[in-house]
Amino acid sequence: INITSCAYRVKISMNYLASAAPYLQIALGGYECLVWGLNLKPYTFHPVNMSWAQRAMAIAINGMPHIVHGTLQLRRGTRPLDTAVYLGGLSFFTNIQTYFWWLPYFFNIISEPRAIEFTEKLDGLATWLPERFSDSLVPDVEHTVLFPLSLLTLASTAASFVKAPRSSSRHSAIAVLSGFALAMLPGAQIILQKKEFHAEDRRGLGIAVANSILFTTTVALVNLWERKA
Repeated sequence: INITSCAYRVKISMNYLASAAPYLQIALGGYECLVWGLNLKPYTFHPVNMSWAQRAMAIAINGMPHIVHGTLQLRRGTRPLDTAVYLGGLSFFTNIQTYFWWLPYFFNIISEPRAIEFTEKLDGLATWLPERFSDSLVPDVEHTVLFPLSLLTLASTAASFVKAPRSSSRHSAIAVLSGFALAMLPGAQIILQKKEFHAEDRRGLGIAVANSILFTTTVALVNLWERKA
């Protein structure tokens, strides 16, 4: 194996990923605005009786941060400080999906009460995926599209942060702190509502939290290595 050739290909791939970051961020935010705003059944999991104020709040939280950051990155280029903070939020956003949908789907890590609750809410919704376990949780179409889009956006944003010409060790530290601080939110929820979290839920949420911290830390270390190379 030619190590130099492999390293060159990785570098080229990162450049392509980095250049796609703002477009993917805008696409992710637009998708979230669309599914929360229109709330189309039978493709989305969201309650049908949400008021317009509730939908507007959901759009502001789940969709607009991606659109705003993507637009700013297109207009001004990658700002390491902005991207470091956004990266932590995006990592948290993606890993919470892992907890709610993909650990239950792939590994059946979900408590029985939550499985019953989600199965009732998913009843009648469209899905593209086969059932993996008996009476297991199968994500709806909305989240089946959302997760790979989130992963791709996360990878491209990380690449844009690493390749940013003005990023520094200080920005790497901010990325780690941002990811750590956001990951502590569900950790605090477990502590405050311990009786409502069964062992499977705590384990699944713990995996998601650890992934979020590990990802932002890894990106920060790669960024430091890139600066010294």
